[in-house]
Amino acid sequence: RARSARASLLSHTGELDAAVTEHRWILAAMESAEGAAPADIAAQEGRLGDALADVSRFPEAEAAFRRALQRIASTGAGHSPQAIQLESDLAEMLDRCGRTDEATPLFRSALDKGRSLLGPSHPKVAQILIRYGYLLNERGRYDEGEAALDEAISILPPGHHDVAGALSYKGSALLKRERLTE
Repeated sequence: RARSARASLLSHTGELDAAVTEHRWILAAMESAEGAAPADIAAQEGRLGDALADVSRFPEAEAAFRRALQRIASTGAGHSPQAIQLESDLAEMLDRCGRTDEATPLFRSALDKGRSLLGPSHPKVAQILIRYGYLLNERGRYDEGEAALDEAISILPPGHHDVAGALSYKGSALLKRERLTE
């Protein structure tokens, strides 16, 4: 637990390479520990993927996310909240790399699973919709992006911290479309 807290602190203080090193150490320790739960190992592998993406080591991040998803699927939990989060994280990372064609179906899959498992008005579904809406807007698919962001905003309670991001993305898209009065 102390190393996990240290890795998180390193990430939050901008010591990203050191955070990657800590996440790798934690993962190796978990994999060598007898009786370590596959879901816990997959979660750590996902944290490593996030850390690697933060330092733009995208091929390594992708590999970590895909290993984590395979590990989750092998336990029969391919439709769990953890798998949904990992799939969404992988999609976001692929989009950051310009691999939108690969990211789009992953976002859709994460949304479908999230709506089915968690319900259509769950905050996690809203977070995925925000990420997906951003992708759509950046690719010029403004009507779809606006619809995704509007759905996310309708799910979240007023004042929720993610509403501001959704409104910002929506505002940027409206400006690009010269819909200045909205």
